[in-house]
Parts: sequence; C-alpha cells; structure tokens
Amino acid sequence: MSEKKKLQNYLKLAAEVCSLAEYFVKEISSQLQTSHQKLNLQERLLIGLALKMYHAFESLVEDAKRERAEAIHHLKTLVESFIYLYWMGEKRGDNKKARIVLARTCNEKVKFFENNPDYPDQKSYLQDRESEIKELTKGIEDEWKKLKYK
Repeated sequence: MSEKKKLQNYLKLAAEVCSLAEYFVKEISSQLQTSHQKLNLQERLLIGLALKMYHAFESLVEDAKRERAEAIHHLKTLVESFIYLYWMGEKRGDNKKARIVLARTCNEKVKFFENNPDYPDQKSYLQDRESEIKELTKGIEDEWKKLKYK
C-alpha cells in the first residue's frame, strides 16, 4: 500500500474519531447543563485536558493532511496530556493530584517569566504564579516536591 493511500485511510479514521468526540462533547455538555452540578477541581481539569487533547488531535490531523512535520508536536502534546489525564483521573474526587497538575502548569509559567525579564509586567505575573503555586500545594508540599520539575 502506498504512503498516500495509508494517509488517506488514517485521515478517514481520524474523521470518524472526531465525529465520535463531537458526539460525546455534545452529550456530556447537555447532561452537565441539565444536572446543574458544580464541578470540583479534578473534574474541571479532566474536562480541560480532554478538550486540549481533542484540539491537539484536530491540529495533528490538519498537519498530517498537509504533510507538515509540525504534526509530531501535536502528537507529543496529545500523549503528554493523556498521561496527566490518566494519572489525575485514577481516583475519583482526588483534588490533590489536580492541585499538583495545576501547580505544575503554574511552575511552567514561572519558568517562562524567569526566562523573559523584559516581558510586560513580568514581576507581577511571576509573583502571582509563585503565590498560586504556594496556595495550590499548601498541605501537600511533600508530594509536590517529589513531582516538581524545575
């Protein structure tokens, strides 16, 4: 089978995956709206990661259609997000892991602001993210230190 034919088959499969994902999003959104349930931090982050994965998948497909090398970046994002989604979702109601994932995101912002001192309001953003990390990791400092990437 030629590479072009393989790509066409994969793109057909990707279209089916996207269609199924859109169906799930529509159904879940409908159920959440009718239940008026307030989501906890873990649930909000799981939804956010799932949406990030969906958008990364869409971008991957678009780049694959155009045979662009950037597709690999979207694949990396998809896999990394899945790892966080799986780890954070292992135990229902585990806001501790959700706080660590959110603190990890803030820590990445801290690194960005530290590396970009000329960024407008850099010091303010840096202080805000650092205080957010302290708040998120309050009471779980040991777990944070074990998993912190710096």
